[in-house]
Amino acid sequence: MEVSEQDLIETLKKHRLYLLKRAGGQRASLKLADLSGVQLPGMDLQWVSMPGANLSRSVLTKTDLSNSDLFAADLRHADLTGANLSSADLRGALFTGAKLHKANLAYADLRPGTMRDADYKLAKATKTEAERERADYLMANISNADFIGASMVSANLNGADLHSADLSDADLSGADLSHTRMNSVNLSNANLTHANLSGCSMKGADLRGALIVKTNFSGADMREATIPAALDDLPDDLQSVLASHHRWITSNGGDGERADLSGKDLRGVDLTGMNLSGVNLQGAHLNNAKLSKCVMLFANLRETDVSGANFTAARLNGADFSQAVMRGTCLMKAQLGPAELQRGTSESEVRAWPTKLEGADLRDANLRFADLSQANLRKAQLTGAKIKDAKLCGADFSECALDKEVLRIVEQSDAIYSK
Repeated sequence: MEVSEQDLIETLKKHRLYLLKRAGGQRASLKLADLSGVQLPGMDLQWVSMPGANLSRSVLTKTDLSNSDLFAADLRHADLTGANLSSADLRGALFTGAKLHKANLAYADLRPGTMRDADYKLAKATKTEAERERADYLMANISNADFIGASMVSANLNGADLHSADLSDADLSGADLSHTRMNSVNLSNANLTHANLSGCSMKGADLRGALIVKTNFSGADMREATIPAALDDLPDDLQSVLASHHRWITSNGGDGERADLSGKDLRGVDLTGMNLSGVNLQGAHLNNAKLSKCVMLFANLRETDVSGANFTAARLNGADFSQAVMRGTCLMKAQLGPAELQRGTSESEVRAWPTKLEGADLRDANLRFADLSQANLRKAQLTGAKIKDAKLCGADFSECALDKEVLRIVEQSDAIYSK
């Protein structure tokens, strides 16, 4: 429903009287309204009812939206800097790319929406065709609150319910998330520098690739959560390089810089769960390093020594391990299959980029349950390697050095093999 400027002004005037408890006052009801691009900075919109409204690209800086009903509202790319959203109903709302610097979301409800909620919240006595179509779409697609890539620097989310919300790639540096309910929340690649997560419930949360620097997790329940290593425990120069690399990843190359750690001595380093996609580690020494659950898509590990390193459940799709020394390396449940590489703008220009293990020394490596689909292992040494239960479809073992057990498994699989 498109709302004319005059109708919006009249609605907000009555809402102002409603807040002041004066005659003629009426709570603003803008259910399913199309308010995209609207500019209402600094307005007092407490208790406003806008379920299903389109507020994308709106300017709501320092606007008071406390206790408002924004169920399933579209706030993508909206500017909510300094806005007050405390105790608001934000179930199923979309905040992708929104600016929420110093916004107050204390005690806001960000749980997933449900069909029953949508049926009640989006009901109207009469609907235009456009409103009906939008309501039907929202009811079919109502889900978790979406904060993908949102800027929430120093935001106050104290006590908010963020169950199952998607905060991947969000900037939460300095944010107050104390005592929030964040079970099953997606915080992958989020920036949690100086964030306060004390007393949170984070059971089953995914923090893979998140930037953790001086983050407060005291008293947090993190059972079954995927937690990356903290940068605080690394040397200052490495902290700086990896923090810049994190910005490079989350900004798609627009900020920060790709990490170049070629030739570095990183023996025994703990980089568990970090996102190191595209990192240059050629010729580096990573003996006995902790790299489980890391994301290292397209990483350059040519001629790297990762003997004894732990890559359990790491995502290594498209990585280059050519001529790497991987004696006794643990790659259990690691993904070493191809990664999709977008070469142009059309789908026809998407190609599968295989993981390269050509010439790698994998003697005694643990590859059980690893996905080696279509990986290039030509001329690799696999004597003593454990590859039982690994996915080998299309993997190239041509000219590899194999012992009898490894050869038996390879010959019984859909892998490519020739002496």
